[in-house]
Amino acid sequence: MSELSRYLAEGGVFLKYCRKGGPKQRRVFVREGRIYWCNLQEGHKQEEKRSIALTALSDIYLGCTSTEIMRNSKVPLEFDSLCFSLQSNLRTLDLKSRDGAVKTKWVKYFKALVSNRHQEGKTFNPYDTARRVE
Repeated sequence: MSELSRYLAEGGVFLKYCRKGGPKQRRVFVREGRIYWCNLQEGHKQEEKRSIALTALSDIYLGCTSTEIMRNSKVPLEFDSLCFSLQSNLRTLDLKSRDGAVKTKWVKYFKALVSNRHQEGKTFNPYDTARRVE
């Protein structure tokens, strides 16, 4: 397991923005081909309903105005450099990191993942939860 894989598996604490209510602190981590989020008290609880398959990720957006959820949450522009969103065909995962170095590691990983999927020419398959975004 690479250093980055271990880092992502251990995860980090992010603010997760939601449709309803304010942002909530969540532990976010990558294991077994999925990105998970859970309450801090739950350790590394792996629930499918609180996860997205990495194969389902179609894009990554940067900044605090990049998705409807982020815009509706009225995230202050001073946090723009700390925010990113992961897009799948079913949902977005909208996050704010504690610092720029943490965000950079996570974004670099997900950008590479999405870029590789686009280069492989994956097209939408209704039986796969991924969709290609140009």
